Amino acid sequence: MDETEKHNIKRFNKWAGSYDSGIVSIFFKMCYRKIRPLLNLQDGMRVLDVGCGTGSLLKELSGSGKELNLYGIDLSPEMIGAARVKLKDEKNVELYEGSAADLPFESNYFDYVVCMNSLHHHADPKQSLTEMARVLKPGGVMILMDGFVDSTVRKALSRIACVLRNEGKVQRFKKEELQRIFRSLGYEPITQQTYLFFMLITCGTKA
Repeated sequence: MDETEKHNIKRFNKWAGSYDSGIVSIFFKMCYRKIRPLLNLQDGMRVLDVGCGTGSLLKELSGSGKELNLYGIDLSPEMIGAARVKLKDEKNVELYEGSAADLPFESNYFDYVVCMNSLHHHADPKQSLTEMARVLKPGGVMILMDGFVDSTVRKALSRIACVLRNEGKVQRFKKEELQRIFRSLGYEPITQQTYLFFMLITCGTKA
């Protein structure tokens, strides 16, 4: 485990107890509501949330009225512990503690892979995206939401957020960079939309 992952585990373990309260939690709830309509859910689908935190998106999806198989993985044991409490009454939810750079799932397994507001923390974001593509079925959809750094204002906001939140080493991409990475991983078509000015949603269908 490298130093970035060690830093993230410490930081997010401390944050787990207050993750679902305060101003930041309101922002996360807005993100969940934005992402939810992008998933065309059908009975029997498998959905993976990478960097699932306390399991709020999985909780949202479990109330969809569909018979889904939901999975979440997070590097922080305290976040996974909080998610287990939140989702203890939900059926067909599996939670894993681990790194996105080495996902413990077989290839071509999921109908949807979602990664929200966590990629910039990953020690090797491109390796994480490669793993997410590996576990996604052909015809499956990858949904990535994260901050991006097109424009001077967005770059400045990214730096300020990094300092205020003690985020340590982070990596945020430009729109075209993510398009290139998605294309190299075999996604087609690829769509992108901006949310709340500084967030970018990139969706790709695996060929």
